[in-house]
Amino acid sequence: MVVFCKPPIAGLVKTRLASTIGNAKALLVYKLLTESVVSAIPPTNLVAYTSRLGTSAFDSSQVDSSQVDSTKLVADWLHCKAMEQRGDGLGERMINAFQDEIERGFTVVVIVGSDTVYLTFEHLQDAVDALKSNAVVFGPSTDGGFYLIGINADLLVGGHSDERDKKSVVREKLLVLFEGVEWSTENVLDVVLENVEELENGAHENIERGCIGTLSDIDTVQDLTEAIQKTPDQFSELALRLKLIVESK
Repeated sequence: MVVFCKPPIAGLVKTRLASTIGNAKALLVYKLLTESVVSAIPPTNLVAYTSRLGTSAFDSSQVDSSQVDSTKLVADWLHCKAMEQRGDGLGERMINAFQDEIERGFTVVVIVGSDTVYLTFEHLQDAVDALKSNAVVFGPSTDGGFYLIGINADLLVGGHSDERDKKSVVREKLLVLFEGVEWSTENVLDVVLENVEELENGAHENIERGCIGTLSDIDTVQDLTEAIQKTPDQFSELALRLKLIVESK
């Protein structure tokens, strides 16, 4: 189970939120959201893939990247194995993470974002269960994107049984899956699902896909306010802490 995240550094996380409530509060919100996501994942199954300072994946203009080991910072914070995200753009970074996990021996790999609110173990279990019969599974977010994507490499590869080829075939298919996606826009999931159909037509095969429950990503104060207003009972403490942060002087 993979969590995509950033090192917890004020001014470099939740920048859209920070533009309204300030860097310090945005960092507190980010840490609460990430810790809540991580708490839903069994510790033995968790790997955090973090952006590296000084790359296009993470603007380090306010931080001396030579003085910060982002993987150690995240590993110490979340108490888990941490690895660097590699690649230009979110799509390539996810593809590389999928390939890394396949090389580590996993057939089923699930990636979740760190800014999703109210993620539960049940959501993750639904994704894993769906991947028993689906090559790819999504957790839709209310903003038109997805907070979760999982693959079953064997089902995605299909008839390619040679283990040497699995990694390259998975990469080729995921490249098609993410082709033309403009990240952080309201039609991300729609484009990806259209790409699944294109992939099916090109490969002349059926690629089963599924979706689990919809959740909210927190990017703006409005997102946060709406999420707090719709808090499930089991997350009342988290919602109260988020509200106190936003309303504090």
